[in-house]
Amino acid sequence: MHRQLKRVIFLSLAALIGCQTAAASVPEGAKFNEYHEPTPNGYAALTGREDEFTPLTAREFVKSARFGINAGNTLDAIASRGLSTETSWSNPKLVPEFFASLKAKGLDIVRIPVSWEPHIVDFIETYAIDPLFLDRVQTVVEAALDAGLYVIIDTHHEENHLLPRISNGEAEGAVAEITAIWRQVGERFSRYNERLIFNLLNEPRAYGTPAEWSGGTKESRDLVTLLNKEALATVRASGGHNGERLVMITPHAASIWYAKHLDVPMDDPYVLVSIHAYEPYDFALNIKGTDKFPIKNNLGDVFGNIDKLFISNGIPVIMDETGAMNKNGNLEDRIAWAKAFVAEAREHSVPVVLWDNGVTDIAKGESFGLIDRHTLEWVFPEIVEAFLD
Repeated sequence: MHRQLKRVIFLSLAALIGCQTAAASVPEGAKFNEYHEPTPNGYAALTGREDEFTPLTAREFVKSARFGINAGNTLDAIASRGLSTETSWSNPKLVPEFFASLKAKGLDIVRIPVSWEPHIVDFIETYAIDPLFLDRVQTVVEAALDAGLYVIIDTHHEENHLLPRISNGEAEGAVAEITAIWRQVGERFSRYNERLIFNLLNEPRAYGTPAEWSGGTKESRDLVTLLNKEALATVRASGGHNGERLVMITPHAASIWYAKHLDVPMDDPYVLVSIHAYEPYDFALNIKGTDKFPIKNNLGDVFGNIDKLFISNGIPVIMDETGAMNKNGNLEDRIAWAKAFVAEAREHSVPVVLWDNGVTDIAKGESFGLIDRHTLEWVFPEIVEAFLD
């Protein structure tokens, strides 16, 4: 997601929960998140389904999966409290009809970004997640699975507070939190079928530092390695089908330019690499950049690096965030970008998941929306069809 937006997100999060992102920052005695909505009397958590499960390796996945979109700015939103966060960034709640619309259009993947940290109710001992929020995520995931889609859930804005801890000597707290999150999520979703995929980290990076988007520091890269390793071990030990569930691991900032430091467990056939690439940057993401797609561009370099570091070494890759922002109605250039991007992706067997934040009007901010979440009408079907052709 956009670098400037990431900074806004962090400031919003700090305002919401008083920077209660580590034990050291929680006021003495303030064990519980004051914004947590009380659990109703007699509450019982939803029970997970007992789906049939056919193990699907990462290599098999990239051969069968093709294309999808993110349901961004919904369950990852953090501009409100409790369950109202889902609509706090102006998108409607995710409903079964939305996922059915994706499937009907020919998409086979949906990534559902989730921010868990604002819903943690105990910051000192257990990092327990609000069970009502877990229920809501579970309901959405079931709807997406029932539509016949591959479904990816992640930890979306956790990098805003996990990696900054390294400068405060709190790496252990970062590991404790990410493993606690994946222990709870893993257990809750352990019995769902093989089309449910866990994306352990979104864009883990040295947040707020000069090296944030330029490869980080050795210290931050080492912490990314540790977080990936510990989160993966936690998922594998969380029971049910999770010992053979597809899991995505991520390099520093999810960047292909600095992915050589990623430690991929070669003995686990159910692991694939997550890469984000809004390229060429000046066209795809830079608001002050060009609205013209350059014939000479760096897409060949993007996928060349992916091939060199991973695919040629037998490591499957998914491009689970990319896109070209709507700039001044430059639809034809975005279609040209889509055709060039998908040609490279297919040549290298890399499934693509476009970023969709629900914003289709350029006057309302970063416009990456492809489908109107309210009417379920495709606003830019030509871009979607370029990836499906």
